[in-house]
Amino acid sequence: MIKIIIFLIMSGSLVFAYEPQWQPDTLESEYDISAVNQDMRNLAGGLKDKAGVKDDNEFTGENTFTETNLFLGNVGINQPTPRAETNLYINNDLGSNNATGIFSAVTGPGTDHYGIWLGVSGATNNYGVFSDADENYFSGKVGVGVAAQADPELNVLNNDGGNASKGIQSVVTGGGTTHYGVYTVVSGATTNYGIYSNAVKNYFTGDVSALTFTDRTPYPKDTQEAYGAVNSMELKSDGMGVDHNKLHKFIKSGDDGRNLSATVSALNEVVKDLIQRVEVLESQ
Repeated sequence: MIKIIIFLIMSGSLVFAYEPQWQPDTLESEYDISAVNQDMRNLAGGLKDKAGVKDDNEFTGENTFTETNLFLGNVGINQPTPRAETNLYINNDLGSNNATGIFSAVTGPGTDHYGIWLGVSGATNNYGVFSDADENYFSGKVGVGVAAQADPELNVLNNDGGNASKGIQSVVTGGGTTHYGVYTVVSGATTNYGIYSNAVKNYFTGDVSALTFTDRTPYPKDTQEAYGAVNSMELKSDGMGVDHNKLHKFIKSGDDGRNLSATVSALNEVVKDLIQRVEVLESQ
């Protein structure tokens, strides 16, 4: 039996030993040393990292690690040369029905378990996870910007102070018959809300279609205010819609809007007054 023992001593204390076993009575010329060479390359790469030498680490076969392994350079799995900008590059082209690029299973006791923890910063755009997959599946709850609360399936907190911060942005483009930015189906509860918003304003640039609209309706304090609101609605000089600058304060909404609920109330009060006037005329 031939034994090869490699002792590498670093910093005067760190010792690595490698002892591949040869089969008894096997001539060197008859033994396939490719596996030994691969193990030697893996060992050398690991030792370089232990010593603090920055280098690339290539794993093209099946490698199992049972202890902590530190890699200071790029790591390529099933990729001969990791791309320069990639620290970990995985190419899994097994043709399997359930091929997995990265599989993380974290179990056991503890307070918090993280399958993958990502800290990304310093660039113009920082992406924790970027996926061009057709589907991304999460079997549990999802928390964005804050730990997922007990009841919501998706909890989003965006508190970056930006001028146009978005909790959720949906962009749907391309061909097709019908596109839905957000499609909700909600049922089974005493009260079901497809979308619930407590924002001061909810803005839609396109058409809005609904079976009914329910509002907490403002109402004019008297007929004088109602007539003033109705009479304040005029066509703009360019013929393009209502002139919001001339709207009565009762029906004006912001700088460029009209309060439809208040408008309906004003019209209702004016109609009631006209009905009373007609009844008086008809009684004479």
